[in-house]
Amino acid sequence: MKIRSTKVAGIVYGVLLIGLTSVSSNAQPGKVWEFQTKGRVFSSAQVSEGVVIIGSDDHFLYALSAETGDELWKFEAFGKVRSTALIKDSIIVIASGSRLYGLNKASGQMLWKHEPEEIIGVPLFNNQGRWDFHDSSPILVDSVAYYGNDYGTIYGVNIYSGVQTYKFQSEAETAIRTKPAVVGDTLYFGDWDGNLFATKISDTSLVWQSVALTDFGPPFYGQVTTDIIVEGDYLFYGGHLEIVNTVNRQNGNVQEAFRSGGSGWISGFPEVINGNVVIGGSDYHNIISFDKDDFSVNWVYNLSNVERVFSQPFQLDSLLGVAIGGGGGDDSLGAGSILFIDEASAKPVAKITVDAEEGVGHGIMNTPFREGKDLYFGTYGGKVIKVNLDSHIDSLYREVDVDTGIVDFGELRLRSTGYRGRVKRIGIHNTGDGFEYFSTSNLPDSVLKITNDIDYLKPGVSSFLYVDITLPEETPPGFYETTLEIHFNSFPDTIFTKRIKYSIENDLITTADPDEKPKSYSLSQNYPNPFNPSTNISFELAVPGYTTLSIFNVAGREVATLVNELKTKGNHTVTFNAMGFSSGVYFYVLKSGEFVETRKMVLLK
Repeated sequence: MKIRSTKVAGIVYGVLLIGLTSVSSNAQPGKVWEFQTKGRVFSSAQVSEGVVIIGSDDHFLYALSAETGDELWKFEAFGKVRSTALIKDSIIVIASGSRLYGLNKASGQMLWKHEPEEIIGVPLFNNQGRWDFHDSSPILVDSVAYYGNDYGTIYGVNIYSGVQTYKFQSEAETAIRTKPAVVGDTLYFGDWDGNLFATKISDTSLVWQSVALTDFGPPFYGQVTTDIIVEGDYLFYGGHLEIVNTVNRQNGNVQEAFRSGGSGWISGFPEVINGNVVIGGSDYHNIISFDKDDFSVNWVYNLSNVERVFSQPFQLDSLLGVAIGGGGGDDSLGAGSILFIDEASAKPVAKITVDAEEGVGHGIMNTPFREGKDLYFGTYGGKVIKVNLDSHIDSLYREVDVDTGIVDFGELRLRSTGYRGRVKRIGIHNTGDGFEYFSTSNLPDSVLKITNDIDYLKPGVSSFLYVDITLPEETPPGFYETTLEIHFNSFPDTIFTKRIKYSIENDLITTADPDEKPKSYSLSQNYPNPFNPSTNISFELAVPGYTTLSIFNVAGREVATLVNELKTKGNHTVTFNAMGFSSGVYFYVLKSGEFVETRKMVLLK
C-alpha cells in the first residue's frame, strides 16, 4: 500500500493523511521572554509605561522591562505577594500580609506603609483552605485605595499620603480574599465564611449583609472565592460547591445564577462579555457562559479532569482567552495553557502552552494582562512570561493536504446473512497550533458506513475515521466505488473527497464451512538480510483475510506499516525501504486471522 503525505513525513496512519500547517514550529511559539522568581506566582501582572509589575510568593514585588523582561527593581514585602498591584500616576499600591504599601514606580522605594496597630505582632492566616491562592487586591476610588485583610477588616488609604480614611470591621473577623467593589457611595465585599456586605463609604454604616448559597455549614459555607462583578442592579461572584451567586445590590437578596451540582469551587473570576457571564471552576473542570439577566446557560466547555480555572476570561476580537491551572497527560491541553475559544459557540480555536509543572493546582493561577497582541502572566513554577499572540492568530490560517488516492477494500466475501466487511482506517493528523473541526457527509451509497466519534482534533493530535462495509444479502457480484466527503471548519466553501472502492467476486461468494481450518500460513525471512536500504518480505496466506505487516524497533515501538488491508489467499511480497532509518536490529510482525509470526532483520548502512 502506498502512503503519500507531503506535509507530515514519516507518519503512517492509513491511506488519508490531512496536515494542518502553522507558521510556528517551536515548542512555545510567540514567547518573547521569561523571568524566573524564587516563589510561585499567583499575582496577576499589571503593565504601565513599559514596566511589568507582578508579585511572587518569595515576598517580592518585581518591576520588569516589558520589552526585555530584565529586572528593573524589586521590593520585599511583609509576606507573600498574591494580590494585584494598583498603579496610579507614579505610585504603585500593593497589599501583602494584611498590610498596604505605596511605592515609587520608577525606583521601587517605599513611600508609605499602612500597618494598623491591631495587626502588629498577630500571626497571619495565609491559607484558609486548599485552594486559597489570592489576597485582597486594592481598588481605587478617587485617591483612596480600599483593601481587605485576614481579619475581616476593610480599610481605605489615601494613595498619596498613606493616611487611613476608612475602616469597617465585620463581626465574623474572617479573612477577605477578594477585591472589593464600589458603586457610588456603597462598597461591597465578601469573606471566607460566605458573608457579603454592603457598607456606606461616607459614614462606614452597614447597608445590608447576606450569606452565599450553600448546602452545608462551616467550613463549607460558600466562601466568596472570586472578585465581585457589578452589572447593573446585580452583583455576581463565585463560591464553594460550584454555585455562582447573584445578589440584588439594593437589598442583598441572593439568588442562584448557576449550579453545576459538583462539590468543588467556582475558582475562576467572572467576567461579563456581550451580556453573558463567563466563569470557570475547579472540581467542576468546565468553563461556562450564561445570560446575565435570565441565567440561561449558553454553553459549557469541558476541560479534562486535571484542569481548573483560577483566572478571569479576557476578550480578543470574537475569541475568549482563558488561562488554565493544572494540566498534563493525554487528555489535557498541556500544563500551563491559555485556551482561545469562540465566544459564541465555545469551539476551541487555538492555545498557548508554556513550560509549567504538571498536576493539580499547577499551571497558570492568575489572569493574564493583555496589551495589544502581548500577554503577560505568571506560572505556578515562579516564571513571569511574555507571549506575543501574532503567531497564534496566524495559526488560524491553515492548509489541508488530502491524499486523493483510492481506499481499496479488496475482495469481500458475501454470505447469505449479510457480511460486515473489514474496517479501513483513514488517518487525520493536525500538525498546526490551532484546533481543527471536521465532519463527513452521509455517503450516497448506503452500503458504506462511517464510524466517527471525533468532534475536533487538538493541535498535534492524530485520530482515525473508520470505514466499513455492510453487504446486504441481495448485493450482486461486481466492482463498486463511492465517494466520501470531508468538510473542515477552516474551509467552509470547500469539500474534500476521498474515493473508496471494493469488489465482490463470483469465486468469493461462498457458503464455505466457517470452521474450516487454514491449510498453510508462513512468513519468510527477508531478503537480502542484512540490507541497505531495501529488502523484500514474503508471506503466504491460507485463506483471504485482513492482514497487517508491521515493522518495530528494538524498543518495541512501531516504526512502519507495510500492509494494513484485506489480502487474498496465496503468496505476497512487499518491499521495505529503510531510507531515513538508522542502522540496527528491527522486527517484522505478520498478523492475519489468528496467525501471528515475528522475524528479525538487520539494517547496515
